[in-house]
Amino acid sequence: MFCDEATSGLDSFMAHNVIQSLKSLVKQGRTILCTIHQPSSDVFELFDEVFLLAEGRVAFSGSVDGAMNFFKSNGHTCPINYNPADHFVITLAIEPGREEQCREKVNKICDNFEASSAYKEIKSKTDELANHPEEHLKQMMETLTDSSRYEASIFQQVKSVFWRSWVTNIRDPMVVRIKFAQTIFFALVLGLVYLKTSDSYDQQDIMNINGVIFIIITNLSFTHVFGVLNVFPLEVPVFMREYGTGLYNVAVYYLSKTLVEIPFLIIIPIIFMSILYWMSGLIRDADAFLVATGISILVSNAAASFGYVISTAVPSTTAGLAIAPALMIPFLLFGGFFLNSGSTPDYLVWLKYISWFFYGNEILVVNQWEDVTQISCTTSSSCISNGALVISSLNFDKDNFYLDIGLLFALIAAFRIIAFLILLFRAKRSH
Repeated sequence: MFCDEATSGLDSFMAHNVIQSLKSLVKQGRTILCTIHQPSSDVFELFDEVFLLAEGRVAFSGSVDGAMNFFKSNGHTCPINYNPADHFVITLAIEPGREEQCREKVNKICDNFEASSAYKEIKSKTDELANHPEEHLKQMMETLTDSSRYEASIFQQVKSVFWRSWVTNIRDPMVVRIKFAQTIFFALVLGLVYLKTSDSYDQQDIMNINGVIFIIITNLSFTHVFGVLNVFPLEVPVFMREYGTGLYNVAVYYLSKTLVEIPFLIIIPIIFMSILYWMSGLIRDADAFLVATGISILVSNAAASFGYVISTAVPSTTAGLAIAPALMIPFLLFGGFFLNSGSTPDYLVWLKYISWFFYGNEILVVNQWEDVTQISCTTSSSCISNGALVISSLNFDKDNFYLDIGLLFALIAAFRIIAFLILLFRAKRSH
């Protein structure tokens, strides 16, 4: 670690605390280089070695005691009860009006040091390093390979980073309250728009129910994608610096940042569905409600996972906000509401199979209409008379129910792995 003027602007007490902290790191096996201007005597005593420069030359390099003895041997004995640092500075200073005499004194000190055995030993080591850089580089790499770059255990890393991420997430209670208030507000508004209190269905209800199902998926998706876009861009500079110093690895940071979001990815969909489900006329069945709520949680997590991909890849939150809508629209189009599932062009069918809108929509539609046996028809023209016909009209298949759930889990895992790999690539490239 290199510290440039670590005590500048601090009083003597704070300066001593800073250097004492650095000293404790040295005792843990770290090497610390520190430039310092006129340290107090108690601060100077904490240093193990000193490197003195004067007029662009090395006046001394070695232990503190060695510096005292070297200056004494050159006729510049440090007075008793005098700060050695001040003594060295005054001895090597170029005083106005005495420039020539001072430079002669400084040059003599530097010449004497270059003639000393300590200098010759340093010179031989640097020459050896310059003549055989490959061998020393190999030794250094073997040392790094044999030891972990992380001083703390994995458990300690996870505990510390997770706690910091959690505190950051709930630091402003107003933001948390706004999240829940916004969820309740939109659930009530949509519930009033699609309000239905009867248990029977007619032809108009088919469009309304399918519409509210897709609105549920769309609202949860956009809420959670945009909710996580700022998770990584705001902290990347801090993360890169802390990762570079070996405080924790990429997996620990990524895992901690994503785990703290899970409570919100569960609670918010539950609140949203608990209000909107019963107001909008979805099938009044406890099991169907629990399934719909569970699927809404999976959809929320899939959307958030996709948001992590964008968040780890973009340089700023502003860039993420600009890119996210453009990337989400194709998934939205192939969700089975705006474009019938059976009419998807062959060359774009792959988009349907990586769209959480499609899987969520198919599951919720099947969950809603599978047990509906009668839909009233008031016209003489052909109409859809039961829930099975509604499902088939959208080219959905009730046999895909569990497959769709599995694929939602797969999308969650895939998006999160991709996001992790992007973050890992950025971390490795920066170091």
